[in-house]
Amino acid sequence: MLLRGITVLDLTQNAVGHCASSALGDLGADVISLTRPGYGRARGFTGQRAVGRHKRSLTLDLRREPSQEVFRRLAARTDVILEGFRPGVAQRLGVDVEAVRAVRPDIVYCAVTGYGQDGPYRDLPGHDLNYQGVAGALPRDTDGAPMLPANSWADRCATLNIQFSVVAALLARARHGQGCYLDLSITDTMLTLPASESYDHPDIHRILNGGPPGSEDPPNPFLRGSYPAYHLYECADHRYLSLCCIEPWFWTRLCDHLDRPGWTAHHQPDPARAAEIFQELRRVFAARPRADWLAELAVRDIPVAPVNDSSEMMRDPQLSHRSSVTPVAVAGVSLHQLQLPFTIDGARPEITRGTAIEGEHTDELLRELGFTPDEVKGMSRR
Repeated sequence: MLLRGITVLDLTQNAVGHCASSALGDLGADVISLTRPGYGRARGFTGQRAVGRHKRSLTLDLRREPSQEVFRRLAARTDVILEGFRPGVAQRLGVDVEAVRAVRPDIVYCAVTGYGQDGPYRDLPGHDLNYQGVAGALPRDTDGAPMLPANSWADRCATLNIQFSVVAALLARARHGQGCYLDLSITDTMLTLPASESYDHPDIHRILNGGPPGSEDPPNPFLRGSYPAYHLYECADHRYLSLCCIEPWFWTRLCDHLDRPGWTAHHQPDPARAAEIFQELRRVFAARPRADWLAELAVRDIPVAPVNDSSEMMRDPQLSHRSSVTPVAVAGVSLHQLQLPFTIDGARPEITRGTAIEGEHTDELLRELGFTPDEVKGMSRR
C-alpha cells in the first residue's frame, strides 16, 4: 500500500478529521484515533462507523499527566498528527506542534480549524453553513437571497485538502528531511472549490485585483437553473435525470433528436422563451420512464445521467462496476463503506479493518509504547 510504514495520530473529533484519516488508512497508514473516554458516545457522531475503518482506537484524558507521557511516547513514533481543536487548546493540553517537535522534530502536523489559526474569526465557533457563508459559496435563488446548501460542501472540501496537504508534506519530508506545520482553514478550502458561488462569479477576478465590481455581470445563469439546457427533469416513473447541455452543440443534438429545430437558437433564452421550453421539456420527459431516456440520449452523446437517491446510488451500475461502495463487516454487522475514488495498478485498496469500538486498542497500544503490564492495568482503570 502507498502509505504503509506511515503512522498517523488523529486527535480530531469531527467528521472532517475522521474522513481524512480514514482515507489515509485506506492507503495503508497505521491510523490511531485518540479520544477522551466517553467522548464518542457523548458526541453522537452518527457517521463514525462509516469513517472509522482502518484505525485503532486509543482513549486518553490528555488533561492528566499519565496520559501526557503516553502521548509523548506515541508522538515520538508518529509521522503525521491531525488535530481539530480551537486555536490555543492544543497548547493548553501540551499537544501543540512545538511540544511534538521536542520528541519528533520532523513531524507533519496538520491543525484544522473553521477559520484558521489567526485573524478576527479565529476564536469563533462554527460549522459548515458558517464557513460556506463567509466564503461566499452559498447558492442563491432567483431573487438573490441565499439558500441552504444541499450538502456540507465545506467539510467535504476540507477533507480532500487535508489528505492532499498531508501527502504533499510527506513527499517533501522524504526529499528534504523536514516536517512542517499545516494551518488548514475550512473556510479557505471553500475558496479553492471551482463550483463555489464566489469562484463562479464573473466579477471575482476584478474584485480580487482591486477593481470595482461591474453590476452588469450576473452570476452564471446556467448554474442557477435559468436555462432549460441545464436542469433536472422528472420522468414517467417519477425518477429524475440531469440534463447538462452547457455546450451549444449538445443542445443542438437534443433539439434535433426531439424534433424541435426551433429551439436550437434558444440555448440561452430570455425568461419568457425559457418558460415555454421548460414547460414543453417537462412534458416530453414525463411521457417516458427514465431508463428509456438515459439509453436513448446516451447513444446520441448527449450529457444526461440519473439523479440517484441514496438507495439508487448503491445499485448504480457505474458505481457497482467500480466497486465504489463495498459491504464490510463491522462489529458483526455488514455495512456499506465508500471506497477511495481511484484504483492502484488496477485494484481497489482492500478494506482490512472495520470500525473499532472506542478504546478497543488502548491496552495494545500502551504495550507497544513500552509500558509494563502493571502500568497498563493501572492506566486502564483511570
